[in-house]
Amino acid sequence: MPFEDVLYNLLRELISKKSAKTIALVLVWICLGLCGEITGPTLQDLKWRLKVDYGDVSRAVSGRSTGFFIGSAIGGLLIFKLVKYCYIMLGVSLTLIALCTFVAPHSPTIGLLWAMFFLQGTCEGVINV
Repeated sequence: MPFEDVLYNLLRELISKKSAKTIALVLVWICLGLCGEITGPTLQDLKWRLKVDYGDVSRAVSGRSTGFFIGSAIGGLLIFKLVKYCYIMLGVSLTLIALCTFVAPHSPTIGLLWAMFFLQGTCEGVINV
């Protein structure tokens, strides 16, 4: 096989892997945006369902920011130490975010709601590193 064919096949394989990674990362950002912005329209429903006022719901939602700060620090250390497993961490974090997004509206207490938003923010921080 001539050198040009080998080089062509190698470049074709690399470009397709890079394109697949790029498409996957774009889909990750879309999912993060959807999970992050679904909270705004549901604040009234959360207030009504938990029978609390907006102040309590806003404190629960602020758990996401606290979790994001901690998740960024944890994510930085994890990525530094476990570079080979970054896509596994991405998948696990997205799965946890999806579970938290599903469980949050069904939480019976404001404390559990805060914990769900905290875990969601932590996973989002890990992804954004």
